[in-house]
Amino acid sequence: MPSATDTGYSDKYATCADLWEESLSDQITPADFSPGLVSIPTLTGTSSGTITVSELPRDAYGIRLKITLAGQVGVARFVCSSDAGVTYLSTEFLTSENPIDIFDSQGRKTGLLVKFTNHATINPSFILNDYWALTTTASPNIIQKLKTISEEIDSIIGHNNEDGRYHLPLKSWPRSLVDVCCHLTARELLEKRGFDMKGRDKLYNIRAERALAWLDDVAHYKKHPNIVDQGQGKFTPSLILGPDKYRIIRKNYVP
Repeated sequence: MPSATDTGYSDKYATCADLWEESLSDQITPADFSPGLVSIPTLTGTSSGTITVSELPRDAYGIRLKITLAGQVGVARFVCSSDAGVTYLSTEFLTSENPIDIFDSQGRKTGLLVKFTNHATINPSFILNDYWALTTTASPNIIQKLKTISEEIDSIIGHNNEDGRYHLPLKSWPRSLVDVCCHLTARELLEKRGFDMKGRDKLYNIRAERALAWLDDVAHYKKHPNIVDQGQGKFTPSLILGPDKYRIIRKNYVP
């Protein structure tokens, strides 16, 4: 279940990568927003072949491209990591002279492409366990919008003054809340870029309206997602005489 540690941000319910995966089509690119930056790849090892990384990143990554089968382009294989080599995607990819997608450690596109080039005379050009490392940053526009939408979500389902359903900040939340954050963020980002939310691009609006309806149901106890908050309030009565007019029991109840 996602948490503040998983997102990498203590104040957002989704990452930029989540947004691209869940809510933005392939026709939209990072260049449509204020894009992040890409560092120059550095080689650890003795491979004489080279790589060229192009395009713009969807999120902040610590990319590693590690050779798992030595050889020339078309024979050598590699794996991808987006967390600086802590975890690698299990899928191996064949090196190619044509640009191919770089994936993150969860198998999602990073927005980056890589192509491999043999050394003119040395064979093999790519050596087992050698790797190239590079870092990227995320779009500041998207990061800020995710934060803004997450604050709006907080205002609907919880309040720090204990007047809402959940005691903030949340400790962890289900994937459904990630999707809600993504759909609402996508609509706001695309509306400002001239997308027709009542016409050809209405799917983004439909998703966002469904997301708001889901949040309203959660706030009014009609849906019960697996959200873990900060725990019950300071006062929980053991007995209430008469109707629970101020929802004391429900407000302090922790399933």
